[in-house]
Amino acid sequence: MNYQEFQEALLKELAYRLDSRIKLHPTIATKNNDTKLHGLVFQDNTSNIATVLYLDAFYEKFQDDMPITAIAEDIVKLSHHAAKVNLPDANILFDYGQLQKQILYKFINLKANQELLKDVPHIPYLDLAIVFYVLLDCRNDGSMATILIRNKHLELWKKDVQALLSDAHQNTRNIFPAELIPMSEIVSNIPLDEDGHTISDPDTELQPELFILTNSVKQQGAVCVLYDGILNQIWNFLQEDYFIIPSSIHETMIVRASGAAVNYLNEMIQEVNELAVSPEDRLSDHAYFYAREHQKLLRA
Repeated sequence: MNYQEFQEALLKELAYRLDSRIKLHPTIATKNNDTKLHGLVFQDNTSNIATVLYLDAFYEKFQDDMPITAIAEDIVKLSHHAAKVNLPDANILFDYGQLQKQILYKFINLKANQELLKDVPHIPYLDLAIVFYVLLDCRNDGSMATILIRNKHLELWKKDVQALLSDAHQNTRNIFPAELIPMSEIVSNIPLDEDGHTISDPDTELQPELFILTNSVKQQGAVCVLYDGILNQIWNFLQEDYFIIPSSIHETMIVRASGAAVNYLNEMIQEVNELAVSPEDRLSDHAYFYAREHQKLLRA
């Protein structure tokens, strides 16, 4: 069964399970890095804001023999979950004053998003682009309801990109504070003895060489490098220059410059992007470098 046939069969299954006030419309959305995702628009006739659920991952599950009835049940559960998100009335989108505290920014790759950036206010940063969005809702599990800010919004609000940057710079770090997490807290590689106890020398302090820089919700956390003073704070902690590895749009890795070879890091980043990072989550294919003498981030 090809995707079109899968979509038609799924629509029939969903029609049996959803309230009659919910209308479904197939859509194809262009996401980060020019990635095309197939989705369904869930339009409740009691609301002027619609929800989109993407189907590509479900189609992969279907190809792996998951019954379409089970897929329909999962999508219905997701739609109910999405319906609980506190979405405002669409009229709020006309009033910048009501949205001002909810304007945030994030990173995307500049070269890979040329088409998108024609329609989106942005600021180049090295080989990346700072873009802006409205945070409508954020839940405890990290799921967010957002609206990407486009040129038409600026025209409507009579604002410019510098106004967005000023508000987003303050809001993003306040709403999503930065976190620097030792890799050892995420993937433990401390040796254990036969009884499961850690083997350590009491006279030796563990000094992890890798750290994860992200934000409090682990979403769009790569942009934390823009937070005031953060790069210098990390230098003060490490007491040496360091490389930043762009793991994804959600996080970066920090590695001390001593003993790190930039060619090896770049090869590793490219391999991990290809094998382990979804296309829409990729940020860059090379490392960045922070040196105390420069006081700014550089392309490695």
